[in-house]
Amino acid sequence: MKKDFEIRGDELYLSILGSSSALTVIGSLFALPGVIAWLVGAWSVLFSNDPMPLADFFKLFFIGGIFILLGSGLASFRMSKSINKNATQIKDYSKVLGFKSTKILPISKILRLELSQEWRTSSSDGGSSYLVYPIRVVTQIATHDLNDTVEFAASRRQAEALARFLNVSLQDSSSGQGFERKPSELDDKIIDSIKEKIDAPILPANSRIQVLKGQDNIILKLPARKGVVSSGLFKLLILIPAFWFVYESLGRFSFGSQEWIIPIAIITVSTLVFGFHAVKHLSPLFSLPELTLTPQKISYRAIWYKKIVSINCGDVEEINSDDNQCIQIISDHGKIDLWMQKSESNKDFVKGMLMYCLQFTKKK
Repeated sequence: MKKDFEIRGDELYLSILGSSSALTVIGSLFALPGVIAWLVGAWSVLFSNDPMPLADFFKLFFIGGIFILLGSGLASFRMSKSINKNATQIKDYSKVLGFKSTKILPISKILRLELSQEWRTSSSDGGSSYLVYPIRVVTQIATHDLNDTVEFAASRRQAEALARFLNVSLQDSSSGQGFERKPSELDDKIIDSIKEKIDAPILPANSRIQVLKGQDNIILKLPARKGVVSSGLFKLLILIPAFWFVYESLGRFSFGSQEWIIPIAIITVSTLVFGFHAVKHLSPLFSLPELTLTPQKISYRAIWYKKIVSINCGDVEEINSDDNQCIQIISDHGKIDLWMQKSESNKDFVKGMLMYCLQFTKKK
């Protein structure tokens, strides 16, 4: 697990950018052509029987140097923020190629911390939307942004570390529901709140949830959300006439000509876009989402081709449900979203089954 925060003396540092390996990988790939260009130039001058002209060597050396410099800058770029114990200032740090920059922002008395969720629109990805989890410091005068990563667990850990460090309450709406969490309650686990025996819930009448009980686990097969399958059928119906149109159009071109490039591209794009989404939405017809419960771990696979998401039972801190079709199982190391049909009785049954299994988890 990467380091999200670090306490040094009377300051707490939050990692903002660069702790993940993504920038290092991208920067290294960007610098690779420059390294190859330098090696080719050096080989030609030092070992080749027909060396390149000196002017071409310097040109190759200069272009390769640009790639290496930019790639190294990306790979070494780091950003972080810190706040002191007395909560009087926020420091902004940035570092690239060994050069450091620091900005200091004085702040007034802190009233609370906020952790929320917000939808953002990407300007570089066709206007697609993505979810971020901003951390903000609310003072008597203004509100200051500290971080807004797309990683739920990392934002939660950072916000909790800040709340404990500054000894202030955390207004948490990162799960879609807002409530106040006091510093002394941030590490409370659900298993510690279970004091009495919990009986297994009874499956509601006419429920489409399938319950499979094994020797040491319980598997719940959850029905898909309403409208998911019909959406897949609709996209499949769109795909059929699209293929028919392309098939009829192919007869107008002579085989082997460059004019085939366009219809082939249409077929490829149509297959990837409509076909993938149709199969994804139709997957509940072949494999239902599975929730596996054991005294040690909660595991969930939403769709057959997706990896299993797991949370240790001893780490579960919240089990929430909202007015939508989702139950959230939350810990500081991750979150499981159980999307299912909108039915209060079904949601109550799943939450009851979670609590029933959690009571058998050994306390740390």
